[in-house]
Amino acid sequence: MTHPSPVPSSLQRFDRITAYFYAICSTVFVGGLYVDGWSHQYLFDQIDSFFNPWHAVLYAGYAATTITLLIWTHLRRTPGQRYRDAIPRGHGASHAGALLFLLGGIMDMLWHQTFGFEKGIEGLISPSHLILALGMILMLTGNIRHWFAVHERSERTGLLESLPLLLGILTVLAQWTFLSQYARYTDFNATGPNPEDPTFILCTQSISFLGILLFSVMFSGLFAFVIQRARLPYGSVTFVLTLQVLMLGTMRFGSEHIIAAFGAGLIGDLLVQYASPHRNIRALLVFCAIVPAVFYAGVFL
Repeated sequence: MTHPSPVPSSLQRFDRITAYFYAICSTVFVGGLYVDGWSHQYLFDQIDSFFNPWHAVLYAGYAATTITLLIWTHLRRTPGQRYRDAIPRGHGASHAGALLFLLGGIMDMLWHQTFGFEKGIEGLISPSHLILALGMILMLTGNIRHWFAVHERSERTGLLESLPLLLGILTVLAQWTFLSQYARYTDFNATGPNPEDPTFILCTQSISFLGILLFSVMFSGLFAFVIQRARLPYGSVTFVLTLQVLMLGTMRFGSEHIIAAFGAGLIGDLLVQYASPHRNIRALLVFCAIVPAVFYAGVFL
């Protein structure tokens, strides 16, 4: 079995610094996604072309992330080295995602200019948007893959040093919640043209309950995946959950759930310290059950 040659310390420092820039750019990228989602919520009647300010924010975030990745790879190359051998560890799929998102963007432009803009769930599952979603997730998960590739499982890092990993978790979770926003856990109080209709109430509450299950699985599953492979510093769960709820709340239903997210995050951070690699799998299972339960208890309160 062959082992990769050791990475020079100067290149390790360069990779760690550039990983910050890539993580920040990818966060702006997802922020653009939420800005575009907000415009579809509140300014839909004013959008009549693919070329609008909200799309500009989204694609500017994509461009910044892609350019950072390309420059990162270019500066790692040595004379005579193949391009693929200079790709930062864990970011091979990120390059594929950048190309896929570009193709999806061209398709999205042609789609909207030809068919206009969809309403409701159709806007999430159009062919061009699904291609964009796949390209984006390949780029966003690069933050997590790179962290796993260059850090040991048991390595202790501070909150600031772990920022690339935490922003990776945040952006991945944010994209998942964006794509599943049709299941809103805030709609248990059915309203509409006929709120007394039992069928209407059942459908509304069923979708809301689905939203609780979806978010709980996405949040717990993503953190369980990371916790088994990295030691998260105290404050990680609070950071990710609070910012995620803030982003989703700003786009859709207000920010009153931040307090619930902050409280659940603090409890989650305590549990994470007992669920680090090679320590306590039971604490990990408790984490997956308790944090969503505390969060939704706070939401309903």
